[in-house]
Amino acid sequence: MSVLPSPFINLIAKEVADHWIETGQDPECTPEDIIEMASDYEELQKWRIDALMAKSPDGVVNVTVLPPNPKEGQVTLVDYDGYTYRYHFKRGHWSCVETRRTGMF
Repeated sequence: MSVLPSPFINLIAKEVADHWIETGQDPECTPEDIIEMASDYEELQKWRIDALMAKSPDGVVNVTVLPPNPKEGQVTLVDYDGYTYRYHFKRGHWSCVETRRTGMF
């Protein structure tokens, strides 16, 4: 499975790309590169957690992630930066079906 761009996925990819640029891992990395390189959603989320842990002074991060091993038709809510994204797992990919301010679902 590969990763498809969507609002939350694009934000995660930007966090990872920014981290890779800051640390010199890939000085010309873009969010689009990250999405293309990630083999699945779990790998992308692992990269994000690694990036956030590197910035955390105490090495602790609290993040919302897409559920691992999703089932066809599964729906999940993801909170990020004041917004809640509703995702639906269909045909092997997470698709964003709705975005609202946090607390509006």
